[in-house]
Amino acid sequence: MLEAAMEQLRQGDRSALTTIYVATQKGVFALCYSYLRNYHSAEDMMEETYLNVMRYILHYKKGSNPQAWIYTIAKNLCRNELKRRKREVALPEDAESLIASDYTLRARDESGIIRIMTKTLRKDESAIVIMHAVGGIPLKEVAKALDKPYATVRWQYSNALGKLKKEMQNRELL
Repeated sequence: MLEAAMEQLRQGDRSALTTIYVATQKGVFALCYSYLRNYHSAEDMMEETYLNVMRYILHYKKGSNPQAWIYTIAKNLCRNELKRRKREVALPEDAESLIASDYTLRARDESGIIRIMTKTLRKDESAIVIMHAVGGIPLKEVAKALDKPYATVRWQYSNALGKLKKEMQNRELL
């Protein structure tokens, strides 16, 4: 289905982008959020990802994995955004926290699990959990997106879940 939609888009049928979007949106958002750690920035990068899918569809090699191709676009956009942010002048800490408080996923995290996760886990661990558990991306795809061996990602995911379980038990949430 996804491969057929990619071919339709290549042929100029822009409506095929809807099929591509529906099939990949959760994974693309999870990937972007795992890099950017900001709900609205992840949404923006997700939008930019699909614009690039349309822009560069002729570069897609028929028969390759369309989902991996789209995730690679998203990953590269996020990495470029992070590089761009490093070059920007940082705001004072208190100003940044006031601005960020309105724009993070925490506002949509009613149970507080994402907040606990970002405080408990390392960035690479939380990225894996967000991509797999929240975004529904298979661990093999997560490994490819993060340029890590599959066994390492599987081990880090298991470790991260153990840490989260322990933290939630400490907070008496389980």
